[in-house]
Amino acid sequence: MLEPMANVEPEPEPRGTQSPSRGFTVSQIDIVVTGMKSSIRQKLNRLRVMFDPGMFKVTGNGGKQEQVIEEIMELLREHDGRLKITLEGNCERNEDLGIDLKRSHAVFERLVEGGIPAGWLRVTGRGKKMGPGTFVMPTPIWELVPSSGPFSDSPENPPLGLYFDAESDQLAKLNRDILAEIAKWLLDQDESARVEGHVDKGESPQVGQRRAQAVCGELVRLGVRKDRLTPIPCASTYLMSSENAKANRRVEIQLVQI
Repeated sequence: MLEPMANVEPEPEPRGTQSPSRGFTVSQIDIVVTGMKSSIRQKLNRLRVMFDPGMFKVTGNGGKQEQVIEEIMELLREHDGRLKITLEGNCERNEDLGIDLKRSHAVFERLVEGGIPAGWLRVTGRGKKMGPGTFVMPTPIWELVPSSGPFSDSPENPPLGLYFDAESDQLAKLNRDILAEIAKWLLDQDESARVEGHVDKGESPQVGQRRAQAVCGELVRLGVRKDRLTPIPCASTYLMSSENAKANRRVEIQLVQI
């Protein structure tokens, strides 16, 4: 079982030879886990967005809430998509049911208004599971991503990942190559994972479910136990880009943190 690491090896530089006919550089696919540095978790632990009892709106008056949200934005921009966070809302025992999730959504909306891509964020309500308190705490997502491999020279293409054609759940060859390496990683580490299916704004939400199931099916075919995988349909809630639809038609694989 993985534990947060004090140090993580620097991301390897893409390596390989150019393929002029396709505009891709061909290289070995390497898998890393983002968000695992203990220094990142320590920084995030100090960035709790506090709320008055019974309140769930971000005041926006330049006070402590705004200061902490600005610090979260700065940290996310510093990592430029290599760090994603879950906004975990908390509440006191005597507060209204669901106020924890409302707090998470309020911080989510403020971050997106500030220019942070929704795809870098997730929201959840934790109730009193983390102990009583009226706050939202950002926690790092441990995501399995290719750090090197066949990458496009075109700036219009998103970073290497699991992407799909419009309205499709068919796995391209590159997807299968990436999943082969992810399967090896999961089997070696004996980890469980969430498999999130995402869609662009114009696509049916059901396509996201099918994409997640297609990825789970391929991982099972490669030897990963089915009970280690949880497909999660995310619809278009967490868009990565407002301009590049391909970046939104994706599947993300995240480790389950216990």
